[in-house]
Amino acid sequence: MKGFFRKLDKIDAIVERGSSLESASALVAMMTETASTVYALNAIDASWLKPLDSLGFFRGELAETEDVNGPRRATWPASAYLKRVAENAKDEETAQTLQRILSFLPLPDNFYVVRDMIDIAVSLPNEMRRVVVPVIQRVLSRANTVEFTNITALINTLAQNGDTGAALRLFSVLFAVFPPETHEQPLFASIPRAFLEPWYYRREMNNCVSSLTRLGGLRVLNCLCRILDQFLRISTKQPRFQGPDDYSYIWRPAIEDHEQNVHEDQRDTLVTAIRDCALTLLSESPSLFVDLMEILDSQQWFVFTRILLFVLADSPAATQDAIAKYSTDPYLFSEIGVRHEYSRLLQKRFRGLTNEQQDAILIIIESGPEKSTFQRHVVRAFDREATESELLAYVRRWQFDWLSFIKDDLPDHWKIRFIDLKKEFVEPEHPDFPVFTSSGLGLGPGGPRVPPDAADTVTVEALLDKISAHVNRTEPLNDEIRDMAERLGNLSEEDRKAIERSANEIVLLPPTAIDTLVSKLVTPIADGTEPSAGPLLQLLQGISQRIPKVEDTEVRASLLELTSRIVSHFVPDRQELIRDELVPMLVEIMQRLLTVLRADRHPARRQFSQELEPLTAAINTPSGRILDSAVKLAVFERKNQGSAVLEPHWLLDALSHLLLTLPNDERLISAILGYRFPWLVYLFSRWASDHAEMIFPTSPGLRRRWEAAWFSYVSYAGAYDNVFAVLGDQYAKAVEDLSREREYKRSDANPITGLAQHLALFYWRGQMTVRDPLLLRFAKLGNESAVSTLLSTLGRGIREGIDIPHDRIKSLRELAEWTTLKWRPRHKKVQKALSAFGWWFPHDSLGDEIWRLKILQRAVAKAGSVQNPDQVFKILEEMASEMPDGVVSCLRSLVIGTSDESTRYFLASRAKAILEKADVSASQLTRNKIGEIADHFGAIGHFEYRHLAHVT
Repeated sequence: MKGFFRKLDKIDAIVERGSSLESASALVAMMTETASTVYALNAIDASWLKPLDSLGFFRGELAETEDVNGPRRATWPASAYLKRVAENAKDEETAQTLQRILSFLPLPDNFYVVRDMIDIAVSLPNEMRRVVVPVIQRVLSRANTVEFTNITALINTLAQNGDTGAALRLFSVLFAVFPPETHEQPLFASIPRAFLEPWYYRREMNNCVSSLTRLGGLRVLNCLCRILDQFLRISTKQPRFQGPDDYSYIWRPAIEDHEQNVHEDQRDTLVTAIRDCALTLLSESPSLFVDLMEILDSQQWFVFTRILLFVLADSPAATQDAIAKYSTDPYLFSEIGVRHEYSRLLQKRFRGLTNEQQDAILIIIESGPEKSTFQRHVVRAFDREATESELLAYVRRWQFDWLSFIKDDLPDHWKIRFIDLKKEFVEPEHPDFPVFTSSGLGLGPGGPRVPPDAADTVTVEALLDKISAHVNRTEPLNDEIRDMAERLGNLSEEDRKAIERSANEIVLLPPTAIDTLVSKLVTPIADGTEPSAGPLLQLLQGISQRIPKVEDTEVRASLLELTSRIVSHFVPDRQELIRDELVPMLVEIMQRLLTVLRADRHPARRQFSQELEPLTAAINTPSGRILDSAVKLAVFERKNQGSAVLEPHWLLDALSHLLLTLPNDERLISAILGYRFPWLVYLFSRWASDHAEMIFPTSPGLRRRWEAAWFSYVSYAGAYDNVFAVLGDQYAKAVEDLSREREYKRSDANPITGLAQHLALFYWRGQMTVRDPLLLRFAKLGNESAVSTLLSTLGRGIREGIDIPHDRIKSLRELAEWTTLKWRPRHKKVQKALSAFGWWFPHDSLGDEIWRLKILQRAVAKAGSVQNPDQVFKILEEMASEMPDGVVSCLRSLVIGTSDESTRYFLASRAKAILEKADVSASQLTRNKIGEIADHFGAIGHFEYRHLAHVT
């Protein structure tokens, strides 16, 4: 790098001689890296264009975007120069030279170059502009994404200057869609990919489709239809499937702009573009109506039919014959996929139809819906045939919905029928949408009309009678029962008493029936608005008594799941919310539940637990929730005992028994016991010490149990000194396990990070010294992340203005001296962890500036980087005038030690003020280092360091 700014002096001298073939040749010889090329091209004007072109500077290998010094660069400097020349080109000769350069330019491998090419092409005269279109098409043909968006400016420019064909070709390529890049057979559907992400796809299409439509006419509509058709073909599981079902009523509920349209992917953008293109064409040329309808009608997907129906409803150019043809089509009338647009067509055009055409529509409504679909639904839901009364209600409901679309234009005798139906049914709010998404949680429209006071008359006893009747008929709970439960609202005092009176009967109901009632009781308990917990406690007690007697494994599992959710409301994470008066009964219930607690061996649960880390999986199982709640309840009970401390033997006995029955590969119960181990030490220290090996088994054959318990403990539990004394062997095993060099994907549940943080806290509290075998072994075997976490945790723990005991300061300084001078990790690259001393450096409580700078010098010399750079650089700038040698030495290690481009640019953005202050009082040797650093920054394009380039 040394001598870079000397090269810039030579470039300046060449530029001063003026443009010529000889000068251009000399200039090219100087452009050996990105920075020198950028500098040289910024220094010359358009007069150098032709000589450089004559030398082939813009062709062949010189146009490749690879730096001779190795790293691939993001831009090609020559394209920026060509763009600047094009923007200021005044004469035809320069324009012709630019056209020739673009014509012979090798196919770029960098989209930033293509972006500049497009800007250059837009600046060229009309007859020269199209030369870039084939180049861009070839670039896109081998691309996956597009990183530039000014291509739509070229499309608009081409179209506005009469070259519509070229504009459309470029439009078709830019907005094309392709199959996803996967070799796996899709399970349901493939998601097509495009050059642009959905948001950019929408924005760029909006930038050009309207102007292109006015100039390209029906060709633009055809183009958009082809792209959407391709999207839908790719989207199906079987690419040969030809439609018409496209489920567009789900992903695009309304063709018009509507709040139900929320997906906004590429197909959504295409639907909007086709709709607007059609309306624009018809507003400007109504004579195109027949041809436009033929284009839409020839497509094979329902979404095009929906657009056609939308146009018929909204465009003044729509002919009466076309409106009548589609309005009276029985097939469209019964097709759910086009229902929204068809209903809009009836709403807007029914009154304009002839009497015969209106009668045809009313005859379709009179005939009613096809009933087999409803029959199949009843069989699937209730395992029985639909009754005649249910079929009649279904037909009348259907007729009511369709009549509601045209209610204002109905003949008199049909209006009477509609009024009669209105007495029977709630008038629908959105009958035109097959699927309507609402944020409300009410029953919604469409069911039988409910009298205004019905909600007030529903009682728990009435609901129990209804549930019991269904249970006796062995039928599943139907919507009517769920609606009744919803209409209970807030339970009255009488309702709660009814539940307490009937608790023994309720707990014998199927779990789904119990859940219906429990859901009404749980929420008030959780938010503190329930005046009495009696009803829910009665149910909980009854269920806990029933579970051991249940032989059906599915029913037993459902009851245990329900019970665990109830318990979690009585024993929340915030223990201060536990109500004192409920503790005795909760302990009694918990004792009973712990007797049926077992390791969950269900295959589905085992698969579930393997997909998640053990603790997350555990707290999502009934056994895990119950065990966790039991420990929390025992801790609460212990804290409330005052001076009379008694160990909660109800939990102690259950845990002792449970540990004896755990399978060798069990993970979920082990995760809870590991996570709550500090609490177990608090509850019964001797028992925890005696059973630590059973909870954290170090035997190789029990590896899975060890990992579940230890990972949950060290990742989520705090570091306590009394627990450290109990788990000495387990910490030693965890340190030895560092030699396995295992990687963990989850940063929030990384046992190596947790171990490092625990050891840092123990060191801070004086539980370990720098000569402790456990710490020495950790430093020997730990990877970069582990050692860095330990050091950074200690550094972040220092707080200015808070007195730190002298012995802790001494131990921290000993650790800093040992790690920067004597530490020898297993792999040399682990020394990068010393960058964590960036968190130590700002704290003057650790020592004077000289000592802290000395430690930082050693650390960055080995690490080549530093953490907490903002504060480090701020203090280095403050020290630069008084201690230039040490400060510059640190900077040099950082600059020379990094190859990361973003880090180098960050250093360059912060180092200038530091070097300028150091340069004033630095020795000659240090000034040479300053020159070396400046030269290094100059070589990556930071020319502002030129005045600091002291080259000897």
